Amino acid sequence: MHGSFALCSDCHGKHDIRKKTDPASRAYSLNIPRTCTGCHQGKVKESYDYSFHGTAVRLGYRSAANCADCHGAHDVLRQDHPESNVAPANLPVTCGRCHFRPRANFAQGKEHVVPADKARAPYLYWTWKVFLGLILFDLGKDGSIVIFELWRKLRRKPDPPGPAGNHETNLER
Repeated sequence: MHGSFALCSDCHGKHDIRKKTDPASRAYSLNIPRTCTGCHQGKVKESYDYSFHGTAVRLGYRSAANCADCHGAHDVLRQDHPESNVAPANLPVTCGRCHFRPRANFAQGKEHVVPADKARAPYLYWTWKVFLGLILFDLGKDGSIVIFELWRKLRRKPDPPGPAGNHETNLER
């Protein structure tokens, strides 16, 4: 990136330019997040990787939204620009390219946040904390049952065999 704009070679390469349908291309749908995060690091990268879309791309789902699907490829504008794909007024149209008939409030949530970001997303942060607490409680509750049952089985001594030729078990006596 050069100043506040990217050059063609930043996204497409210099001597290794390939068609966007080639899996080795920087512009291939599954490679776009890696291409974009070459310049855009920090919270943007972390939050995309953590998101549903980022997880789907990482798992190889080519139809999942990548950076260019929301922000554009050759027409990237700042979020506060009225013609930007990610300007608040344009989000229903942008999201509607993939999502079925999104309403005006469909994309009102904050993007590029992680649950640990208490300042930007306090409800997400506290929901995350509650669910982590529930998971830890469940692990403690159910995990202890498994450990105690295993300990009991390991400590239990096998019953001695009965006298030779006697097939009588301890339960039958």
